[in-house]
Amino acid sequence: MVGRITRPQALKGWFRLQPEIDDLEVFSPGLRISIAPESGRPRELEIEQVQIRPRLVLLKAVGIDSCEAADSLRGQIVYLAASALPELPEDSFYYYELIGCKVVQTDGSPVGEVREIQPGPGGDIVIIQREKDEIMIPAAKAFIKSIDMKERTIMIDPPEELL
Repeated sequence: MVGRITRPQALKGWFRLQPEIDDLEVFSPGLRISIAPESGRPRELEIEQVQIRPRLVLLKAVGIDSCEAADSLRGQIVYLAASALPELPEDSFYYYELIGCKVVQTDGSPVGEVREIQPGPGGDIVIIQREKDEIMIPAAKAFIKSIDMKERTIMIDPPEELL
């Protein structure tokens, strides 16, 4: 997931994308994206034109030529193939890579498994599925002490009240 379409922009089929990635230069003419509603079948679009603004991307896709057509995309999630994503610096991860990782406390005791990571106004939230429930912790270095992608394990040190 690289973003969500928020609304049309102008009258000629442009739409706004609220990005979920930092490197917005990945969006370029000719790029093929997949879009899908929360629950539904994805479809592919080819990007025709791009305008990058601070924390906002304006896109024009082939075949989306009116405000109405762009409005029909509102709320849809935008996906890119992993091969189209830019390489990240060391110790950085795309959220999709963390889904399914085991979560343990600093003493090694198991907590659960990463089910989802949600963006939030004060920072992103890691949702950890436990046996009978789920917990949420901020995706912050104060709580996440290490990530071992080889072992697919995340070590956390949350306050006791979060567990």
